[in-house]
Amino acid sequence: MSYSSISTFFLIVALLYATANPLAHATVPVRVAITGRLCCTANGNCLTTSVGVAGAPVSLRCPVGFSLTPTVVATATTDAAGTFSLTSVTQVNLPSLCDVIVQLPVTGAAAISCPLLAAVPPRTLTTRVTITNNGIFTGIATGVARPFA
Repeated sequence: MSYSSISTFFLIVALLYATANPLAHATVPVRVAITGRLCCTANGNCLTTSVGVAGAPVSLRCPVGFSLTPTVVATATTDAAGTFSLTSVTQVNLPSLCDVIVQLPVTGAAAISCPLLAAVPPRTLTTRVTITNNGIFTGIATGVARPFA
């Protein structure tokens, strides 16, 4: 085998590897819309009779572009019922795992509406959301956040 045939062979192998490797593919702009509810319970999850936490900041962290480090892509504040809606248009690889986060202890209006979550040691309530494409190239990902862990 000549030197140029070996070079051509390795070039073809490198091209095949690059197109098969997920990092070689472009990210897709996706409109992400996540809704959920934060309640005044020890873990923030809602039971049938749970009271919502008003005024708590909630954030959505996703890996953006080719970075594996999650970045805050959306923030919201819970309403009087404790519900939140996080919406963002971001560049993600699909499927992508994002985290909905509430930082404890809650303060301000949230502390007034839920003294239970205001009196806890500093920690983070997190729930994982999987973002997938709904078949449209620009993508719209909607979902309801799972219970907090």
